[in-house]
Amino acid sequence: MNDPHWRNGQYYSDEPPKDGLAMARAIAMCTYKSSELFAERYHRNPNRNGEDPYKSLDARYDVGGYLDYQGDIFTGRFDANSYLMITKAMDNFDPACGYASEAAALGRIKAPMLLVGISSDWLFPASDVQALSTRMIAAGATVEYDEIVSNHGHDGFLAEPASLTPLITQFLSAGGSDRNGAFPAQSPIKQNPSCSIP
Repeated sequence: MNDPHWRNGQYYSDEPPKDGLAMARAIAMCTYKSSELFAERYHRNPNRNGEDPYKSLDARYDVGGYLDYQGDIFTGRFDANSYLMITKAMDNFDPACGYASEAAALGRIKAPMLLVGISSDWLFPASDVQALSTRMIAAGATVEYDEIVSNHGHDGFLAEPASLTPLITQFLSAGGSDRNGAFPAQSPIKQNPSCSIP
C-alpha cells in the first residue's frame, strides 16, 4: 500500500504496484523458511551473479538475490489487491467469530481431524498447532496431532512429502474421513457482521 503505484487499489489501467508486491513477497519468503535453512543454503555468500557486497553499497549477498528473484517472479503471476485481500482474510480469521466462545465454535466439528505441526515453522509454530489440537479435543472434537521434524520451516509441508504422506495415509486408512467424502449436516451458521472483511 506504500507503493505509489498502488493508488488505493485503482491501478488496473496504469502501472501496477510491482515494487510493493515484490517487497511483500520477499518479506513473506523469510517466514516460509527457517534460519537454519537460510544459513545452510546461503550463509554469507556473495550473490551468484558476481556482485561483491564488500565493494559496493548496492551489491547483494546471495540470500538477497534469492529474495529479490522470488519477489520479481511473483509480480508476474499475482495481483497486489488479491494479495492484500488474502492477507487481510488471514489476519481477520477468528474461529470464535459469531459464537459464544472458541470452544462453542470448535465443538461443531464432527469430522475427525489431523493436525500436523512442523518443528521449524515460524508462521504456524508446532506449539500453537498442538495447543489448538488440545483445545479442539476439549471442545469435543476427534483430533490427532502429529509433528514432523524439518529445517524447511513453513515450507516443510511441501519439502517433506516422505514425512507427511505416511501420516496422512495412516490417518485416512484408519477412518479419518468419510469414505464418500460427505460431512454430517449441521445447522446454518449465523454470521456476525463484525467478523466480515470490509
